[in-house]
Amino acid sequence: MTTQLIELEGSWEEILKQADKFIGHRVRVIILTTEAEIKQAITIESQKELDKLNSNYLIGGNENIRFGDLSQEEQESIKQALVSQTEGKLERWKCK
Repeated sequence: MTTQLIELEGSWEEILKQADKFIGHRVRVIILTTEAEIKQAITIESQKELDKLNSNYLIGGNENIRFGDLSQEEQESIKQALVSQTEGKLERWKCK
């Protein structure tokens, strides 16, 4: 059985608006209190994502988009954004 991890980021109030989706599920909450902690967490998580990135990797949260199904341009955009984030630059990627 494959476990799908869903990552949410936002204020507590924004997260609570989606709470009904997770009733009966285990969740982990990480409180990010300073810009330095946020930057460090993004750097660490981006490296983890980069390490497991392959054509079968699912992205897009609830949309279950396979990385390999994206265009080459979108794949490169995601890879470049993850590399930037591992270097401490806070950038996000966009897919069509």
